[in-house]
Amino acid sequence: ITPIEICNAVYLLENKSLSKGALQVYFACFSLVAIREAANRSKKQNSKKARVVPSYRLKELSKATGLPLRVIKKELTNLQLHGLLTFSDSEIQITKNILPGSEELLESLSGKRSPKRPIPVPRSILRFISHSKKLSVTKTLLAYITRGLNISRTGEIKGQGSVKCSWISNTMNLSLRSVK
Repeated sequence: ITPIEICNAVYLLENKSLSKGALQVYFACFSLVAIREAANRSKKQNSKKARVVPSYRLKELSKATGLPLRVIKKELTNLQLHGLLTFSDSEIQITKNILPGSEELLESLSGKRSPKRPIPVPRSILRFISHSKKLSVTKTLLAYITRGLNISRTGEIKGQGSVKCSWISNTMNLSLRSVK
């Protein structure tokens, strides 16, 4: 995931264009894509037939988020309307372009690093975010992983550095108490 993809969703959430449920569905889509990519890598390593067309189901999103199917359909339509992703049975395409208005948040979250750098978010974290009911926990975790996780040039995942609670509070428009 890139900081651009995170900032697009958080910006729309802050402007009340997206609901908490839409954010859950958005990160559940990341989780489904990650699962399919890992399965494809595994098949390549075992020298089996590589590149099978994945199949994405609404029931999977419902199970990942804990939301009913009618809410999933509504939130997917909302995500597609705002240009965050396109969802079909065979593909989930997530927008990698900066949405207008999210530049300030992107600059703050990226810091001195490139906004296009990949952030190695573990699938367990994606599942946690997509199932989390508390918005403050989700936004705090997103800020923390954006600043704390990186991939070294050798491909090793590193979780170095620290993040101040006051920075997360200011950047994500949360109270200091909810961040702590």
